[in-house]
Amino acid sequence: MSNIFIYLLLSALIFYPIIGGISFLVSGFYYHFFLEKQDRPSYLKGGIPFVTIFVPAHNEEEVIGKTISYLETKMNYPTNKYEILVIDDNSIDKTSNILKKLQSQFKNLRIITIKNNQGKAHGYNIALAFAKGEYILSNDADTQPEPDAIWKYISYFQRKDGKNLGAVTGNTLPANRTTIIALAQENELNSIIGLIKRSQASYGGLFGCKLIPETTFKRGYNE
Repeated sequence: MSNIFIYLLLSALIFYPIIGGISFLVSGFYYHFFLEKQDRPSYLKGGIPFVTIFVPAHNEEEVIGKTISYLETKMNYPTNKYEILVIDDNSIDKTSNILKKLQSQFKNLRIITIKNNQGKAHGYNIALAFAKGEYILSNDADTQPEPDAIWKYISYFQRKDGKNLGAVTGNTLPANRTTIIALAQENELNSIIGLIKRSQASYGGLFGCKLIPETTFKRGYNE
């Protein structure tokens, strides 16, 4: 009996990744060839909603200035239709001072200071009480989205089945890919993530999230 159990256990360890990999390949290619084209969003048709961009920050003095300046000046979205809400999570470096200087420069930049660091989800839950947007865009302090990102994210919610959509995500690319090895690693990572996303999408699943209707958070969502 013990030999049979060991055989089954070894078989599961050996064949599970193989079967799992094949299922990812089949479902991923199925979504790409049969579902992806009809799943692509059209350009915004239902008006321009107001968006709140959450930027969680904890000791981000090296990147916060560049990120906020990028979000304020490089996004192809009307500046009166979005705000940036930085969640300063008990930073003990120069992050707070940098944010104060930026706030005097940009009118739609708002700052929430949290005295006790209890993690990103805790900061988001607090920030929800202050968010003015119909949608919440989660943007890390060291992340710069492409200029059309907000348009593209929102357009998914205006699809035929957009009311059933809870969140949208995009691919994350490293900015410091300067060597051939780094580029190869990036391509490998994107290929794997892209395959996983397409595979999960074929089953109606979700890999991650970036732009989220505020009501989703109010129902208890935590990133």
